[in-house]
Amino acid sequence: MKKLLFFLFAFLPISLMAQDRIQTIGGTYIDVKILEIDEDSITYKEYANLNGPTYRISIENVAAVIFQNKTEEVYSSVPEAFNLPYRIDARRGNLYGDGVEIPDESLIYILGPEEYDSYNAGLRFRKTGKTLGFVGLGLAAAGGFLFAVTLGQAKRGERVSGAAYLSGYTIGLGISCLIASIPFSAVGRGKINAVVDNYNLNRHASLNFGVTANGVGFALNF
Repeated sequence: MKKLLFFLFAFLPISLMAQDRIQTIGGTYIDVKILEIDEDSITYKEYANLNGPTYRISIENVAAVIFQNKTEEVYSSVPEAFNLPYRIDARRGNLYGDGVEIPDESLIYILGPEEYDSYNAGLRFRKTGKTLGFVGLGLAAAGGFLFAVTLGQAKRGERVSGAAYLSGYTIGLGISCLIASIPFSAVGRGKINAVVDNYNLNRHASLNFGVTANGVGFALNF
């Protein structure tokens, strides 16, 4: 048993260090397992979640790669400096940093892998809600047209066709799609807004120790 424990502890530090690191031009480090490097991008998995999704980051956004064997690849073509946005906001699902739209390839290292996943989930919910809304409007409009046709037939004393039943079904289906779109859109907006709020909070918050209005202690500033 002692030999087994010694064996496990002897190899534990090696397993913990067996990871690659990507340094972004924003100065942040991402612990990863690199899968592929080509001329334009690096494909990797987040080291803390190797069974999770595969990510891709543009070479333009990478300052250096530090491999698990401690060798380093520096990309000299990247800009000399990159400033993270002071504040971001969402407009129709797109993210803007200090008033300028953030390119898709820059989002992952500005937000970080977890928040990037949350943002994409929000986009998917928002897109589903939007699609259901458009389909609902189209069905409701088609049903309204069919209803107008049957109403015209009735006013002229003509025999009402089966379109009357079809119009009611189509209008009902359209209204159902419109109602279903509401929670999807709300969840999507909520996820995107949460990503924005988390970024702005973490970017601006600071904890200071000193004299406050209530005495001496810590003050959380935003």
